[in-house]
Amino acid sequence: MPLVITFIALGLIGSVLMFASDMLLYFTPGAYDMDGTLKPYMRIMRDIPTARVRAGGALGPVAAFLYVTGFLVMFASMLVAMACP
Repeated sequence: MPLVITFIALGLIGSVLMFASDMLLYFTPGAYDMDGTLKPYMRIMRDIPTARVRAGGALGPVAAFLYVTGFLVMFASMLVAMACP
């Protein structure tokens, strides 16, 4: 049982890191004129500091690994449930 709790905790940490990574990459306070094209998004990404983009990009794969590790608990539980009649 402690191993299951560890995997669940890793999954939760991964999901929080994924959220933080997405916020580093995409969140920008301020009003941008969204005109239905990709030009406003290009302006937003152009104005983001390089260090912020690198930090968000580096956090993403780490967060994905932890997120998938947490998902393994659900997959293992499904396998155990299928094996028991």
